[in-house]
Amino acid sequence: MLKKALFNLGFYTQEEMLSFLNIMNIAGYFSFDHISSALHALCIYNLKLLEHVISIINYKKYSEIFVEKFNSEYVLNNLFNNDKIIDIEDIEDLFFYLSQNAFARSLGQERDSLQDDLWMFEHKMLYLDNAYKLGLIQESKADRKDFDEAWLLGASFSSYEARLKHFKYNLKCGCQFSKIRVLTGQRVLSDSLDGKANIKFVKDSLSMSSDVLMETDMVAALHAKYLPNVDVEIINTGQNADGNRPTTITTAIDASKNLIDDLSLMNDSKGKEINIYSQSNQPHAKRQALANENTIKEYFKDKGIKASVKLYPVGPEISLENTSNVTVIHSELASLVSEHYKKYILITGMQGKRNIDSLFYQSRNLI
Repeated sequence: MLKKALFNLGFYTQEEMLSFLNIMNIAGYFSFDHISSALHALCIYNLKLLEHVISIINYKKYSEIFVEKFNSEYVLNNLFNNDKIIDIEDIEDLFFYLSQNAFARSLGQERDSLQDDLWMFEHKMLYLDNAYKLGLIQESKADRKDFDEAWLLGASFSSYEARLKHFKYNLKCGCQFSKIRVLTGQRVLSDSLDGKANIKFVKDSLSMSSDVLMETDMVAALHAKYLPNVDVEIINTGQNADGNRPTTITTAIDASKNLIDDLSLMNDSKGKEINIYSQSNQPHAKRQALANENTIKEYFKDKGIKASVKLYPVGPEISLENTSNVTVIHSELASLVSEHYKKYILITGMQGKRNIDSLFYQSRNLI
């Protein structure tokens, strides 16, 4: 049953399943405290189940982590092999809950401000090896050359510049698009996130006198530098009702509205197939593409639109020069799992025993 549960969470091959289990162990999520707390939070009160989990994972004194001795293949083949003590829905929710670590990341908080944990230094190379097998480090390449649209996702100055350079490279390699949209919004550029020198570049490039520059200004300056003769549509999404900056989801909704109008999808009775190139960078490429795809599908469904959509994640590899990127990768993995679980629920219509919103890190006090 564990293999089926992990498949539903987005780990489709045995290598991906084993790598995910290894990462969970490296991070300490299979400790006695983590497992027992998670089962309690999910209202699963079964001592035999807890003893089964601990015996299979093989922890000394039920608490100490044995990273080197952990046998992920044995765990995959033997954990939860008795459907009399736990069912598939509980397994899915348990692993989803355990994966939603996010280091107490608050809504709107940038990932580069997250704090490192000790295990990220002690087991950095082992972690990165498994993250690579999950496709979170290496370049994410386009599976085709012709697309209906290209979506370039907004980011900090250095990240967006890397995305734009990668997009320019793929243009030269023959990728073709009927429309190019940049999904950005009303975020004020900051020295801490974008860099003081980079903000000065934007200001000078656009001959602006104001000291308050927006992400849309940054996009305009960088496109003038790298792709001056390529027409793009800039999606300028406003702040959320609570005052937080635009997110991957809110910008995707605004882009979807324009997509509907441009392709006359409200009058499409046959169900057009739409292929979208999603430009990001690692480790965000898969998660952002999947999040936007889920968002578009839900939005289309609400509007009664029959068109189908597929987003192709594209992005340059992540730099591994500093350990802090392990923090970013690990947080991103939690988000990727959540998007895969949303996709599974969206496709099957099966919500499960618990509302997915109650399993996220920020919602755990609701359980």
